[in-house]
Amino acid sequence: ALRIEGEAVERTALSVIVHAVMINLLNPKLSLFFLAFLPQFVDAAAGFPVWLQFLILGTVVNLMFSFADVVCVLAAGLVTKRLARISSLQRNLQRAGGAVLVGLGLHVAFQRS
Repeated sequence: ALRIEGEAVERTALSVIVHAVMINLLNPKLSLFFLAFLPQFVDAAAGFPVWLQFLILGTVVNLMFSFADVVCVLAAGLVTKRLARISSLQRNLQRAGGAVLVGLGLHVAFQRS
């Protein structure tokens, strides 16, 4: 089983959300995605100002991505809880992981330069 030593740092939901928002705002890949993706759907001749169209489109995309993230987190939590109940599966996964690491170590040890 996975064991984490040390004390867990308690974080409030607000601090986790602020941290996640800051990571996304400072992520250059995300900024480039929005700069490349959103202008395709902005119409300068529309009744709304361009900045408002960008704001609405960006909000809709962020809500869709956030919903997908929440679904993935909930599904992963459910799968993790169910898998944690099966001790033989845990033992076999640990053995398989160990075998992979030993195999990689042997590969590196006997690899020719």
